[in-house]
Amino acid sequence: VVIDTGIDYTHPDLKAAYAGGYNVFTKTNDPKDDHGHGTHVAGIIAAADNDFGVVGVAPEVRLWSVKVLKANGQGTDETVMAGLDWVISKKHESGGNWIVNLSLGSTSPSPAERSAFGRAIDENILVVAAAGNRSFAVLDYPAAYDRVVAVSAIDADSQIAEFSSYGDGTVFAAPGVNVLSSVPVGSVEVGEVFTDPNTTFNNVYPLTGAAMGEATAATVYCGYGKTTEIPAEVKGKIALIRRYGPNGEQFFFRDKAKNALAAGAAGVVIVPPDEAPNRNGWTLYAEAGDSTFQFPIVVSVNAADGANLIANAGKQTITISHSTDDYARLSGTSMATPHVVGVAALVWSIAPDASAEQIRLALKLSAFDLGTRGYDWQFGYGRIDALAGAKYVDPAAYGLPPTKPPVLTRRRPSSPHHP
Repeated sequence: VVIDTGIDYTHPDLKAAYAGGYNVFTKTNDPKDDHGHGTHVAGIIAAADNDFGVVGVAPEVRLWSVKVLKANGQGTDETVMAGLDWVISKKHESGGNWIVNLSLGSTSPSPAERSAFGRAIDENILVVAAAGNRSFAVLDYPAAYDRVVAVSAIDADSQIAEFSSYGDGTVFAAPGVNVLSSVPVGSVEVGEVFTDPNTTFNNVYPLTGAAMGEATAATVYCGYGKTTEIPAEVKGKIALIRRYGPNGEQFFFRDKAKNALAAGAAGVVIVPPDEAPNRNGWTLYAEAGDSTFQFPIVVSVNAADGANLIANAGKQTITISHSTDDYARLSGTSMATPHVVGVAALVWSIAPDASAEQIRLALKLSAFDLGTRGYDWQFGYGRIDALAGAKYVDPAAYGLPPTKPPVLTRRRPSSPHHP
């Protein structure tokens, strides 16, 4: 169960897995996602194994969604507890093994919420929560509550992510940097630039307000984008325009685009002088009325690719495009948490008679150790490992001897909150 902002259950990668859900605000069975976060989390767990999009960790899982966060991504202890109560009720009604994903958190504990999570865990529900994104050696709540599986985020090199919180109580580490997953259908605007079908530029962003579509044409260098810098030959071609003038002069993106459009340009590529990490927030809307103006296709590229385009201006034909997509890359312990949930679902499917505590322990004892040898605050027991977990709970299926009985009392006495 993903307890979050809801889910786009019409998404082609999720609709087969979707089993139902609940909206604590409308008190209906319609957890439609009006934010996007919950759909991204759900895809990491359950995106279908098909010929498009992405594949979730456990693509054949039965996926439930409970909407406890509003369109702005905010919720309260009360909405989260209402979501937990619904899960408990549904488990009583349907039976089966239930895992809860909580890619959310707060810096403040609540006695009532702590009790609610205790009730859920007593119901043999495996509860997994994000450690937090504050880079601190202290866990957010509910991750910090007793018996909740707290998850920190690691990057592609299995290093702790720079944003990830951690602390005494971290149980596992899982991938959480630039994770590609589903988002509500058509909710993400994407830009592309390529010089031929085999040379596609990375980190291309469309400017807010730019026209949708695609343009293929020769390029023309248009300096800073002033009317005096835009040559007549730009008509029907793609204008390459620098963000700043030679002395650091700047004026609105919308004026650059309007000047190019007035000269007949088929599209515009904005070139920054540096890596400009916040280019995905650039907009053509600077004044009242801009939102109704019909701008051309306008995208930005990174500094290195832009310099290459300018060096080859007039010598090559390029294609630029602006379209919508159903997938996006996000980072956070929110993305790490569903990796653990997906692995737990896979392992539990192999040993359906096991308890939540037994599955939790099997995953601990089979995790790939990272950082300091043994348990540590950043990585917990280590990186979650689906295959090792499966071998632990059903060694005979892999031609292995039986595992030793788990030691349920394994604990560090110096850490009272250690899970």
